[in-house]
Amino acid sequence: MKKIICTLLTFGLTFCLFGCSKNIKQINDTSAYVSHENSVDDTTSKTNSSSDFSSAPIKSSSSSSTTIDNASSSTLSKSKSSSSSSATSSPSSRSSSSVTSSPSSRSSSSVTSSTSETESKSEEIIHTYYKKSDNIKIFIIGNSFIRSSEIGRILFEMFSVNNTNATVENESIGYYTATRFLGDLQNGGGYFDSIKNGEYDLLFLSGFYSYQDALTVESILELLPEKTKLVLLPAQNEASYAPSVRNKFPAQHIVDWKGAIDSLYTQGFSKFELAFDDTHLHTNALGGYVGASMIYSYLYNEKPTPTTLSDYTELSSEKKTAIAETAFQKSKQ
Repeated sequence: MKKIICTLLTFGLTFCLFGCSKNIKQINDTSAYVSHENSVDDTTSKTNSSSDFSSAPIKSSSSSSTTIDNASSSTLSKSKSSSSSSATSSPSSRSSSSVTSSPSSRSSSSVTSSTSETESKSEEIIHTYYKKSDNIKIFIIGNSFIRSSEIGRILFEMFSVNNTNATVENESIGYYTATRFLGDLQNGGGYFDSIKNGEYDLLFLSGFYSYQDALTVESILELLPEKTKLVLLPAQNEASYAPSVRNKFPAQHIVDWKGAIDSLYTQGFSKFELAFDDTHLHTNALGGYVGASMIYSYLYNEKPTPTTLSDYTELSSEKKTAIAETAFQKSKQ
């Protein structure tokens, strides 16, 4: 009887250990990219909204995190004063991917790096670029246009294909605004505490739909740590409130994603080449490629090696060139 019990116990222990090791292997195998979906994605649905300035009522949550090794990058300057401030990807409504970078300061002076840096100056705005070998951690937050465009996933692919040492996280919340972000940052909790604790080097923020949203920038900058650079990233359905922030903060960094898409429309792109046919004309993955290219160029002062764009075989070479050139030029404004 004792032998039978011992045999059963040994068999059960072996089974448990096998199961645990299998689960651990599965976790390790997927640790490079994790995505959690908690609600339905209705990005392309035709939903009537009570708001005329924000995205469709999409509030799904997903997070994805990615780390890319063997890279090279250059350092960005950080500025934060009463007259100047600085600025700062993965798919789905709530999604994430990460990046670590050499620390930088909030001042008009640039951060030194192990190799030479390239700087360009446009009016009061100073750009100091990362080297691809720098570890940088990026967080993007905004409304459902962040999710519908897949800007985070596409940017992650660009980091990987171009051998950078960067990671990106994104959060996409329906109807999200800069004013709501300020409130969430003040209240803390979750990744908002991570932001305030300086876990990210750059914060890219969408959601400037009103003058009130523009006014939040000063308070947001006060809550951000020295190492975290704020970059405004206006989505396609925003008005001109993000650029108006420079009336008070001339050195505020802006990656004008909306401006680049508007420019492509004037260059012959049709509406539905860059947007879904839904109530809010959510930016699609090609529009997301534009935004991701801009962020990449903003960081490294070069055009990314094409990734997603190669999938769009129906695009003429002229249009592909227009996307690459427009994204690169607009990243410097």
